[in-house]
Amino acid sequence: MTEIKTQIVKDEPHTIHAKVSFWTRHLNVTLDDKPSSSNKGIWKWKKTATIYVGDKEKHRVDVNMEGFLPKLKVQVDNELIASS
Repeated sequence: MTEIKTQIVKDEPHTIHAKVSFWTRHLNVTLDDKPSSSNKGIWKWKKTATIYVGDKEKHRVDVNMEGFLPKLKVQVDNELIASS
């Protein structure tokens, strides 16, 4: 399993937690400890989960999984925040 947990601080703080199983390729993303996105699809080497956060100003959060040995990237408004 590959996982990444990071803080997003734009106009309000949020915590993104993403994990992907090596065996099933199931990508799970939680926002502030609440399930936000789930992307199933066995044997897919690329997956993306997109969620929007913010009350005053909406921010686009993309979590990308890529490769046989899954690598994760978290981007906020197309800016790389964290990677595994």
